[in-house]
Amino acid sequence: MKLKDIFKTAIVATVGYFGGKYFGSKGAKAGTTLATSLLSSPTESDSSQYVPRNVNLRQFSMPTYAMTKARGSEMGMIHTDADKLNQEWEYRLNRYLVRRKYFEDVT
Repeated sequence: MKLKDIFKTAIVATVGYFGGKYFGSKGAKAGTTLATSLLSSPTESDSSQYVPRNVNLRQFSMPTYAMTKARGSEMGMIHTDADKLNQEWEYRLNRYLVRRKYFEDVT
């Protein structure tokens, strides 16, 4: 018997003991089962369930493009004119205040 098997057996027994002490017989059984499953490696159990499978990436319909092709929507123009910036700021501030007033009245 290897040293690691002794430690595994001791850990499973300890978890089963404390599970039984605090949660009764069902706790002992659940703790022992959980500790056994956590400490077992895939090579010890049925390793056929861990067979790597080929992934079909075409099912996601995500086309790829060459890096030289620029695709996407155009960005909106960023204004540097002070009057236009003030207009946009006032519009956003008014929209926020109207929404705030609406939610204050609703609640």
